[in-house]
Amino acid sequence: MPERCIEGLEVMHVLSLFSQESVRSESVGIPFGSVVIDEGGAGDASYMVRSGRLRVIKRAADGRSETTGFLYAGDHFGEGALLTGRGHRATVRAVEDSQVLKVPRDEFFRVLKKEPELEAYLQDQVANIAYRDFTRYLKGSVSGEAMSELFRRLTREEVTEGTTVSEPGGSRGRFCLLGSGELEMISKDGSALALVAGDFFEDADTLDGEPRRIRSQQDSVIYHLDRADLDSLIYSFPELVPLTEITR
Repeated sequence: MPERCIEGLEVMHVLSLFSQESVRSESVGIPFGSVVIDEGGAGDASYMVRSGRLRVIKRAADGRSETTGFLYAGDHFGEGALLTGRGHRATVRAVEDSQVLKVPRDEFFRVLKKEPELEAYLQDQVANIAYRDFTRYLKGSVSGEAMSELFRRLTREEVTEGTTVSEPGGSRGRFCLLGSGELEMISKDGSALALVAGDFFEDADTLDGEPRRIRSQQDSVIYHLDRADLDSLIYSFPELVPLTEITR
């Protein structure tokens, strides 16, 4: 059954667990231009941004550096390497003087052991990087209040390989974001379009007036929002209009 993201807990509330006095952590100043973590480096701590702005950088196949996003107050990073045992996925560098909360590896896992909802949230974030990328897509032009309300209303659903997500006559008109996995959108003429993590789309009977069916190609995670909820959100927060620019 679908369930509210993080069982209804807001992201900032969950992450505030790391800020409690009982948690051993260190407030670290990061001067402009300084690197906090290096792509491929081993994880030794988790971090939460308290102030400032940091750039997320990945090496492209041709060796060039590409900016894939930015981190702001309240964002967290570094936990992926701790949870997976693999190197950091990207380099994080301060683009202005910043302050981060650093939680050492042993303390990080001690907190997770006590707070299962936090572990579930972080595991989900690591597994579904597209969900975090989607927040970056909106973050530059959307208020914190609108983002918070959007996340509060999103519902998470796991679908197994071969599941029909949408078909003619069965549309629910939902806004959907593919968090992980792969879906296939099949038109009446048999042509197919692959949807990958990070794509968002409408659970509708048609695309450009043509009947279509959407089926999962592998086990996938979808975040969705009922059309009535989306319309209500856009009425209250017009900056969310880009969500109607579907499919992307």
